[in-house]
Amino acid sequence: MKGKPNVLDAVNLKETSRATDLKKDGTNAEYKASGAYTLNSGGAAPEGAPPKSGGRGQAAALRDMIFSVLRAMVTLAAAVIVVSYLWMPIFRIVNFNMEPTLQDGNYVLAVKTSSFHRGDIAVFYFNNKILVKRVIGLGGDVINIGADGAVTVNGVALSEPYVSTKSVGKCDIQFPYTVPGNYLFVMGDNREASMDSRVSMIGPVGMEQVAGKAAVRLWPMSEFGIINRTTALTNRGLAS
Repeated sequence: MKGKPNVLDAVNLKETSRATDLKKDGTNAEYKASGAYTLNSGGAAPEGAPPKSGGRGQAAALRDMIFSVLRAMVTLAAAVIVVSYLWMPIFRIVNFNMEPTLQDGNYVLAVKTSSFHRGDIAVFYFNNKILVKRVIGLGGDVINIGADGAVTVNGVALSEPYVSTKSVGKCDIQFPYTVPGNYLFVMGDNREASMDSRVSMIGPVGMEQVAGKAAVRLWPMSEFGIINRTTALTNRGLAS
């Protein structure tokens, strides 16, 4: 005996109809009693659902990080170039004139300064070249070199531990020699081979020629360290 459909039958009918509609729409969603949908692959996210965190976001973050690192590296490189050009130039030793103190191929960081002491190592320009020599005398000093290569400054003999072999070397100036004011009298530690202030072609070095004072040996790393001026010039009564 057929009667009126009860409320439960009406609800079931409504749910069956809704499930059929969803299947036709191709959403492949499972309807839950709470009203939310769990989507299978290919389905569209319901309105208000949080966005997916996919590979695009990770790629963008990685790209931003790489750009930030590159910007920092470029900024650092620019700062190093400016500092090197203005205050701390770097030079490469290209000969044997300062052996055994500095070797061919060494890289040296210099400090720009106009203040020099006897025993410092000066870096200066000569005929569009960079020369590196040790400061032996300052303006007003009287330099003398004996036949055996022994050097005196203002009558005080120098004990030069940085020189392996003393020699008059290449020399065409007359001794004793008085260093002009605001000039440096320089000599290479390799006295036999060095072309320096003992040769009139080079002569004393004017302060306007000076590029800096050698301060740190940068390369090779095994010899990295500060280049200290020798104390041999002061330990025998000669003020620096």
